[in-house]
Amino acid sequence: MTKLLGMVMLVGCGGAGVVEGVGSGDSGGVSNPDSGMDTGDVEPVEPFRWCIDFETGDLSEIGYSGAQVSLGNGALLANVKEAEQFSALTAEDRIEFRGDHALLMRAYPLEQPALLAVVSTPFFRVEDADLSWVQLSEVGEGGIWLAADVMDTEGYVLGSLELPVETGGHLAGLPPDYAPIEGLADVVVGEGMPGEFVGQRVDMTPFLGEEISLRVYQYSRVDDNAFFTLLDDICSGWSQSLEAIPALSFGAPEDWGF
Repeated sequence: MTKLLGMVMLVGCGGAGVVEGVGSGDSGGVSNPDSGMDTGDVEPVEPFRWCIDFETGDLSEIGYSGAQVSLGNGALLANVKEAEQFSALTAEDRIEFRGDHALLMRAYPLEQPALLAVVSTPFFRVEDADLSWVQLSEVGEGGIWLAADVMDTEGYVLGSLELPVETGGHLAGLPPDYAPIEGLADVVVGEGMPGEFVGQRVDMTPFLGEEISLRVYQYSRVDDNAFFTLLDDICSGWSQSLEAIPALSFGAPEDWGF
């Protein structure tokens, strides 16, 4: 097992367009209940045991106060609302959210040392084989890297997994006065196309009965560019809608180079 020492600095995504007017916040405590998860005032969505759906309009469900937090070196986590423009590129204001809000992650490698954007769930006891969420990334795996760890309460990594980067058909639109981004087919000149959230699920069977936190990492692969990833509806439990989604499996613990 790998143990992460100290505090991992977090970094956010999305061109020169930093999310404005959302309000910054300081990190808060993360709940560690004996069972289940504290999701604030959000009621669990059946048939899931619990869900984090970010409909509070802030980051309280993942341990931060306020609706936006800067994590160092351009890193950003923000609770964003449907129809908002939250980067320098276009088309995200036309994305249809599953509710009114979603979590935005963004890492900005223009600032050095470049760091990861990181989000962690509160600790919870694994009582279901399925853990799922939906994702929409601004660009594909040529521009974004995603990964996840399962962490125990002592800070040890129990399993690691590189996550598929899903755009859901999103094509980021490039304003005419911006230089083209070489090598990225999913950035086009013009209005672009809004994508759709894509469901993902992971097999939690190896961790049944354990108290854990899911930690997700995001990073931009393109120098001087920072692209966003949206996450929503992080849910524990089984739903018939998940049957068609292949379950991803955690492998051996990784340190991801930090």
